[in-house]
Amino acid sequence: MVQLRFRRYLRVFISVESHQEQAPALLNLLNYKHIILENRITSLFNIEYPIIQGGMIWNSGYKLASAVSNAGGLGLIGAGSMYPEVLREHIQKCKKATNKPFGVNVPMLYPNVEEIMQILVEEGVKIVFTSAGNPKTWTPFLKENGITVVH
Repeated sequence: MVQLRFRRYLRVFISVESHQEQAPALLNLLNYKHIILENRITSLFNIEYPIIQGGMIWNSGYKLASAVSNAGGLGLIGAGSMYPEVLREHIQKCKKATNKPFGVNVPMLYPNVEEIMQILVEEGVKIVFTSAGNPKTWTPFLKENGITVVH
């Protein structure tokens, strides 16, 4: 709704301007592919669009995460349904499938959370979203290893 209102306002504004020969070029800026969105989210995660894909356990493997990241958002691998070595494989495959930022969603109540955290550090994951538990347990460890933590 907000974007639509903005578009209508801009069209009206352009039509009343005295330099109507520039109107097509200005209207072309309304194409979403040409709009550069920059805010705290895009800056923090170094992404093009402020879109974060949820870590939806079985549905969030490396294919979805890399596709979202390649499209300009932040893709997340859902670690909640993965054994530690399966997660490692997904992280490695995601690194091969995209050169853009991606992260891993880790439920804090996961039984093998220590092993998962070690894998995240070993594999060089830069962004971790924690869920289902107290993030204070692992946040200092992750930050010490240069990982951005979100809960």
